[in-house]
Amino acid sequence: MALLVYKALHDATAAYLVDDCQLVSHAGGRRLRSADIDTCCVPRTNTRLGDRSFAAAGPWLWDSLQPEFASLTTTTENFVGS
Repeated sequence: MALLVYKALHDATAAYLVDDCQLVSHAGGRRLRSADIDTCCVPRTNTRLGDRSFAAAGPWLWDSLQPEFASLTTTTENFVGS
């Protein structure tokens, strides 16, 4: 699933998956540690089934990755191994 999110963030997959994964920048007036990290927007769901959808589970998984692994300079080889 992380590979699908990676491809969605790089516009390398179907448009409906790209629409579900949008990065949110935390740059604001105050300087926080979280301002250096772009995270995905995880939508609120009302059911457990909604929690399992790609639109919710994909961005949540991406946000749970280590910051250096989830950076946009990561290549697909990091996900599938060499």
